[in-house]
Amino acid sequence: MAPRVAYFVSSHGFGHAARACAVIEAVWRRRPDIRFELFTQTPAWFFEHSLERPVAYHEAVTDLGLVQRSSLEEDLEESVRRLSDWIPFDRPGIDALAATVTGAGCRLVICDVSPIGLEVARRASLPSILIENFTWDWIYRAYSGAEPRLRPIAEYLAEIFDGAGRRIQAEPICDAVPGALSVPPVSRRPRIGRRVTRERLGVPDDAPLVMVTMGGVEWTYRGLEDRLAGLGSRDLWLVIPGSVPEARVLGRAVLLPHHSDFYHPDLVHASDAVIGKLGYSTVAEVDSAGLPFGYVPRPSFPESPPVEAWVQRHLPCRRIGAEAFVSWRWLGEIEALLDLPRDPASPPGGGDAIAAAILQGFS
Repeated sequence: MAPRVAYFVSSHGFGHAARACAVIEAVWRRRPDIRFELFTQTPAWFFEHSLERPVAYHEAVTDLGLVQRSSLEEDLEESVRRLSDWIPFDRPGIDALAATVTGAGCRLVICDVSPIGLEVARRASLPSILIENFTWDWIYRAYSGAEPRLRPIAEYLAEIFDGAGRRIQAEPICDAVPGALSVPPVSRRPRIGRRVTRERLGVPDDAPLVMVTMGGVEWTYRGLEDRLAGLGSRDLWLVIPGSVPEARVLGRAVLLPHHSDFYHPDLVHASDAVIGKLGYSTVAEVDSAGLPFGYVPRPSFPESPPVEAWVQRHLPCRRIGAEAFVSWRWLGEIEALLDLPRDPASPPGGGDAIAAAILQGFS
């Protein structure tokens, strides 16, 4: 029987799922016989689109993260309400998940920032691996000054995260933990070349192309048509995923829906620069392509400062404030962004390093 692994993935945004897909593909390059059982609320289509082979999908609440008003703003009040209903964990629910994991014949539980998975592993007497660049106890503790009700929740989760059998931290790391394995950024690999992607987009091969992204999620760009009426010099093109219900071209801007036929890493690697939210998967993919990055920090999210510091050390970049992004002032930053020197593309080594650590337990 093929070895099976349970993988619990946070559904807070798409970055955790993208990282999990990169790890799964890296494992398959070495051990194509391993089968994965995914537990998450991230939509099944994301994994179908990102993985070249099928996995078993189980819809399950693996963590709550933070309730978002938008991609850039959190709702602490609603987050506390939902967390208070969820913690402490429901023991019958943990037992049911443990029964599913053991019934599937899993020999290992991997968790991308998911505390539920660690509890399931403990209940099922299985080894566990935690993959993270932050954990929720660290996030909640940072907010506890403004919202003291988060402190006991952070303490409860800290004990669970500390109980992971092995801890792997992927750069950019927010809170380095002694004894954890540190690996480079983890990103999905592109599937097709720059020229092929541009042909599909209808963008000339020699034209400067800037990708504008809010991390793969839908975003309403106010005054979209008026703003894109003139894009300045250099025959500049934009590709903006998540901006419209159906794909269309507006002048020299290619607008794509939230769920399109284009693979996000292919779009990144076909571009000459990226402007977007300072999120993990975008940072990792921009780093792998060696592109200039016009990043939009999230004003209050604790992950933002350490990730911003990492970006400033490792990438050619310019900071674009949230208000400047919403008001389209970023259009005036494009020329300067394109003038930044491109870095050599970074090898996608983080996924490979994690895969090697995972496979140590399989004969």
